[in-house]
Amino acid sequence: MKRSIIVGGIALLLTLQMGTAGSLESLQDRVQKFCSQVDSGVSLKKLTMDEAVQALKSEGYRVTKVNDRKAKIKTDGRVLLLLQSKDGDFQMYYGASGVKISYKDINTWNRKKRLSRAYLDSDGDPVLEFDLQADVGITPEQLLNFVKTFASVSVPSYKDYLLEHDQK
Repeated sequence: MKRSIIVGGIALLLTLQMGTAGSLESLQDRVQKFCSQVDSGVSLKKLTMDEAVQALKSEGYRVTKVNDRKAKIKTDGRVLLLLQSKDGDFQMYYGASGVKISYKDINTWNRKKRLSRAYLDSDGDPVLEFDLQADVGITPEQLLNFVKTFASVSVPSYKDYLLEHDQK
């Protein structure tokens, strides 16, 4: 069991690192820290929305809990949603309006980008989502890295992409 947790944790760290501009040394440090936590008996656990909100607030994010499964995060003039499914997985959500983009351009985004996915919602507005499998448990640090990657890497890149491909 411990081995599968370590392998899963390393895979998660590698995935998150690929979406950021961090150095290899930083990745190695994070993998070592994660492995030492597992080896030292620190167990991963499912985070509640209250724990997630508290972790984000402790890092300076402006967060408002909406309910047991949803919180709003305000950052860089944008509102992002942190959603939690019943099994404990987390999802980040960003919706834009006032932009007209084709499904072909959305498909191009999905083909060229990793980690997140884009689509047109029922009103034709572009949406970006990002998932974190957390049903076996995560650390608050993993959640913070997930939110930080979405807020500071994925969303700004998506916003630039939307502006470049706006068909208005």
